Amino acid sequence: MRLNKNTVAKWRKRHQEFLAFLRHIDKNVPDDLDVHLIVDNYATHKHAKVMAWLAKRPRYHIHFTPTYASWLNQGNAGSASSLSKLYAGVRFHPSEN
Repeated sequence: MRLNKNTVAKWRKRHQEFLAFLRHIDKNVPDDLDVHLIVDNYATHKHAKVMAWLAKRPRYHIHFTPTYASWLNQGNAGSASSLSKLYAGVRFHPSEN
């Protein structure tokens, strides 16, 4: 399987596709290198079969983004950019108690 942006875009967000992606990485990354995966908290990434696959491969290190940090996800970068434009030039003042 050749991996490119068109292939990835056709994938569904299920654990089966994520495992296929991991197998592709495993086949193409030299065995002497560690692999660090930075993923969100989507259930696909935490599926029992995925975790079992990762447990058998100590060179894989999975890092989960914080639950409420969608702005770290590049897929949501556009919305973060839109918000920064929306608030450009707006000054916020602390409320007085």
